[in-house]
Amino acid sequence: MTSFDPTPLIAGALAAFWCTIIRLDVRDHRVVTTDGMIYLQAGRGEPVPRPFSRRWLLPRVLGDRVLRWDIASTAAMIACGPLVAAYTGGAMWQRLAACCLFLGCPGIFRMNVACPVHVDPIGHALALAAALCAPHHPVIAVALSLAGGGCVERAPVFAAIFAWNPWLLLGLLAPAWRRIAAPATEPWLTRPFRYALERHRGSWLAWREMLMPWGALALLMPLGAALDLPTVIAIAALAVGYGQMFIATDRARLYQWAAPAVIAVAVRALPDSSLTVAIVVVHLFNPYRLYGI
Repeated sequence: MTSFDPTPLIAGALAAFWCTIIRLDVRDHRVVTTDGMIYLQAGRGEPVPRPFSRRWLLPRVLGDRVLRWDIASTAAMIACGPLVAAYTGGAMWQRLAACCLFLGCPGIFRMNVACPVHVDPIGHALALAAALCAPHHPVIAVALSLAGGGCVERAPVFAAIFAWNPWLLLGLLAPAWRRIAAPATEPWLTRPFRYALERHRGSWLAWREMLMPWGALALLMPLGAALDLPTVIAIAALAVGYGQMFIATDRARLYQWAAPAVIAVAVRALPDSSLTVAIVVVHLFNPYRLYGI
């Protein structure tokens, strides 16, 4: 008879607690971004420009009600806590430490609590779930990857990297489904590559924006790296995460999609002592976290 493992429940509780803390912290600064307005427009059934027209699943399910998006995004962020713990594996303290390190990534939690209408939280949860299912339940994994692709096209890519399984790239069939799109007029949609380069000019080597939002992970990941598959996966995830900045204007929100793979390597450098608690606390209250955008 197997014993009950409380790790998923504890990780979920930690994620819910941290979501509440961040919500209180940003309660006067919560906004529906330009992207969010476009998703709400799609939720009303109105044509929207690419790439938003390819992200059809959540507008169809959640419509144009901000509250629905907020509830779904919060539930997805809470689910990511146990999912990251399971993805990391190891002893119970390592899995819980991984959950806490994930909570301290501002590009995931802080940004998506402050901006409740977004596709990233659910896309991230589906990517992790697909990666976890891939070894033993490949059909379910592909189905989850397809659902993630219907939310945001980067979800199947990161699912495939996390699982190191190219079959999960089949999820890209979901955003490839041809849909009527409105003509794009904004320069960040008509000229994404040039606009992104202009937006990031002078920032590529800015350590406060490109490195410090990682907090303790910026040190732990190199210390935990080795000549093995998890390190290769982390490097590939980072390459794709930072690579998105060539066609998009945000920063931490993009490159911290690599967080689960980075954390799986970083936890190997954590000591089995109370020092880990101190490291996690410093990481969670990282003064250089910025706003996660």
